[in-house]
Amino acid sequence: MHLDPPSAPAPEKRPEAVKSHSLRKHELPLAPAPTVTQKTALPSHRHDPRDINEIRRREALAQLAQNDRQDPAAHLRKITAHPILLIPTYLLALAAALAAWQRAFYLTPLILLVIASLLTVYIFFTKKRSRHHAAILIIIIVMTLAFGGLYYAPYFSYAP
Repeated sequence: MHLDPPSAPAPEKRPEAVKSHSLRKHELPLAPAPTVTQKTALPSHRHDPRDINEIRRREALAQLAQNDRQDPAAHLRKITAHPILLIPTYLLALAAALAAWQRAFYLTPLILLVIASLLTVYIFFTKKRSRHHAAILIIIIVMTLAFGGLYYAPYFSYAP
């Protein structure tokens, strides 16, 4: 018996094979450009903490450069009392103590203490970084009032 080898079937038109997804980056189709539908400040993707810190740093530096065209310590100077304000205030408080100790006319130390007190209150409420000076001045003023009152008490005991 003689067997004929099977003949190959006639080529048929088969549909094209379905192309599978490729994992190679160069074969992937390009993503369409994101369309901006909303005009908000929200980012289109999530940032990691390092990116957020970098953005915050840049914004802080830009704000400093925009607000103050001065050096970085300008805000400290605004809340610190200048020596031109401090020295006369100390001198007024000490002059009032000296006038009370020398038993000058009683209005002299009082006027000096009132002026020193007004300057001290100004320093305390507007110059936050110099509040320790205001506290020292308040101590000098209170002690001058207390001991000055003791010095002047005999003058007022025989008042009419």
